[in-house]
Amino acid sequence: MIYSVETKALEIVLPEGIFNNPSLAYVREYCEDRAFIRVVVSLPHETFFSSGASIKASLLFMQKFTEKKRKSLMHYKQCYWQTAN
Repeated sequence: MIYSVETKALEIVLPEGIFNNPSLAYVREYCEDRAFIRVVVSLPHETFFSSGASIKASLLFMQKFTEKKRKSLMHYKQCYWQTAN
């Protein structure tokens, strides 16, 4: 994991199951509520074979929202769910 204080950017390697598993939706929502997801890069299955790992992984690049943008997003999501239900 790499975090830049200046740009408030985070780069992290995660198992691909984090993105696909319905029971882990709360992890995705946590990220989406706090940061702009710049890109997700799926790595080849062989990426970590040399270290003995056989897991499919992805690189996640995010940039933290400003407090103003986060509040705006929360307001938008709240309005959306009120009209959707």
